[in-house]
Amino acid sequence: MDIKDIHNLADIFDNKVRIYKKACDFILKSDTKHSEELFLLMLGISDSLESLSFLSKINKMRDCYAISRMIYETVINVLYISATDFKAMEDMIKYTEEKSKHDSARSIATDKETVFITFDGELHTVGFVKNNPIKMKGDPRTWTNQNIDKRINIINKKYGDTVSRFLQLAHLTIYRTSSDIIHGTLYGSRHMLGIVNKKDSSFSIEGMITHNHSVIITLMLTISQCIYSILYAFNKEIEGIKEFEKEYEDLLQKYLKKGQEVLSKI
Repeated sequence: MDIKDIHNLADIFDNKVRIYKKACDFILKSDTKHSEELFLLMLGISDSLESLSFLSKINKMRDCYAISRMIYETVINVLYISATDFKAMEDMIKYTEEKSKHDSARSIATDKETVFITFDGELHTVGFVKNNPIKMKGDPRTWTNQNIDKRINIINKKYGDTVSRFLQLAHLTIYRTSSDIIHGTLYGSRHMLGIVNKKDSSFSIEGMITHNHSVIITLMLTISQCIYSILYAFNKEIEGIKEFEKEYEDLLQKYLKKGQEVLSKI
């Protein structure tokens, strides 16, 4: 297995992204409830999918985890909103409005001083003071009181095991490790080197590269399955999505077959 194998798989991944983007445009132009807000969420996924492809091709496994986490959590939100017949979108809109009210002033304090930034619509100000002048009361921390497990459960009740199992597998593959990588822990660094949970913890450049390639292949597959979950679910909600789902599914099967062949070389 070498970087050429990753590039070949990334080419299949890119074709899936193109289909997903066409589906996004279709949804925007449909009469789906909250189609514009939904499109913005799906556009964010599209942007990150392109980043994941690019990072995969240059063997940046650590950053692939961070991007995959972003995609996974947005997919969860999109499917959860859809599973609630878009009622949850009202919660997200309310959160956005409340969050925006606090966006013009931020601060962080130590025992010695507070550093703050403000924006009045024209001028940005940075200040250093002893007492914190910024009141953050009322700034919402999360957009929903449903944690990821509960959201997946609601998604499962609406769309079944095909969707929820892909999301659960993605959670196990991505969530915990990406947290350690994003938060800059030693575990995250050791995982990057391929010396976590192995009887032989010795390090070699060749071992690290092989480990990174294997993880990247798995991340692209896992994320591809998450994207398929959206198309599978939306096929039940929006007339005209079926052709995108079928074309995407064919490429997903092609990626799975090719990925198995590549990983068998290890």
